[in-house]
Amino acid sequence: MIRTISFSRNEKSESAMAAAIAPFKHRVIDSHWEIGKKEFVKVFTVYGVPKCSPVSSERYFVEKVFKTLPKSEIESMDELGQRWLHWSVINNEYCVCKELLKRGYDVSLLNSKNQTALDIAYNLKRYIFVELLEQYGGRLYKNLNG
Repeated sequence: MIRTISFSRNEKSESAMAAAIAPFKHRVIDSHWEIGKKEFVKVFTVYGVPKCSPVSSERYFVEKVFKTLPKSEIESMDELGQRWLHWSVINNEYCVCKELLKRGYDVSLLNSKNQTALDIAYNLKRYIFVELLEQYGGRLYKNLNG
């Protein structure tokens, strides 16, 4: 699997970027600077990096959202009746799910169909999500009040 990992010059110093990418240095195919909207961005193209590695783009995205928005907005339901944690299970985004949970996302929140993220994981037979959600206290809707 080939992935791109980006670091904002405003977020990380050159040495911090090097330290973050060091464990995967032998897997870097390319690195270059790009001009973003208001900043320079260092982009690394790597292969064989685990989906939820310490340098994954998803991790930094979730981290930035938690620094920017209030938790109530992050956990709110969208116009389709789903929440971010539910979408991470539906879209098979394990790293996003894990990062949300690590930052205290409420695992017991329901979508508009009264389903927890764990209900969705079971329904979709995504057992790696089931295990992760249960590690963070996830329960099925039918077990929430019992």
